[in-house]
Amino acid sequence: MGKYEIVSSAGSTYQLGVELLTPYAESMNSKGIFLDLACGYGVIAEAVRDHLGVSYVGVDFDAEALKDLKERGFETHELFLDKTQQELEQSLEKVIAGRPVSAISIMDGLEHMANFREVLKAIGNLSKTHSAPVLISVPNVAHRDVGMKLLTGLWDYTSTGLLDDTHLRFFTEAGLKEELESVGLNVISRNDVLLRTSDQAFPENHPLIQESTSIHKLLTAMRAFDDTATINQFVWLCVSGMAKPKAELPDVITRSNQDATPTKAPFITVVLRTQGKRLHQL
Repeated sequence: MGKYEIVSSAGSTYQLGVELLTPYAESMNSKGIFLDLACGYGVIAEAVRDHLGVSYVGVDFDAEALKDLKERGFETHELFLDKTQQELEQSLEKVIAGRPVSAISIMDGLEHMANFREVLKAIGNLSKTHSAPVLISVPNVAHRDVGMKLLTGLWDYTSTGLLDDTHLRFFTEAGLKEELESVGLNVISRNDVLLRTSDQAFPENHPLIQESTSIHKLLTAMRAFDDTATINQFVWLCVSGMAKPKAELPDVITRSNQDATPTKAPFITVVLRTQGKRLHQL
């Protein structure tokens, strides 16, 4: 069993994701397929079949997970997603095999991919071609527990969770939204996983983690400027629309080249001796 074989229990990412899709079940093409990318053990497969009435198709590179999924009666395809947009689209067209696509999902997958932008571009095009909604979930690296620990220099990788040691990319709400909009995917509804205390709430005796400390209460109040402080997982439903170009990244000046960069000195400096009693003479 892989470490991502997670039971779809009440309040889980997967259960909340299916809830997002349920209102659209009637409008989905029952003859189409539900394309689940980076599906793992296909936690949502039964729910897609039984509650949404759509044929589930799982795509992943994990042969063991796909074997389990196939034995449960679902269509599977072994495919590495680490391809360019064009290569990925060609591979997925073979999987789709001319069938309509009712919906697409990629849950807990993007954060593991070095080429996540290529994957998003391919998904965006598929969504547009088939008018298919897209279900996406990723961890929120801006959970307050992560930020509080980072203030004291702690960044603790774990085997699973917010700072899973296999994560190659970390997302905030604004960052994820920008990436999605850049490929024409617009969020229409969300059902985020909320955790007041995340898996990063350790060590227990850390003064910024202990809820009884004054510094914890202060930082909690400061972090409450938006509603993402206790979001553990973003679970969003998107539809295809107009792509919005990403903002250009700011130039980064490191300390080493900052010293080598000439600064603009003022043309002239004036020093006045004054006690502030004759301001009219200035």
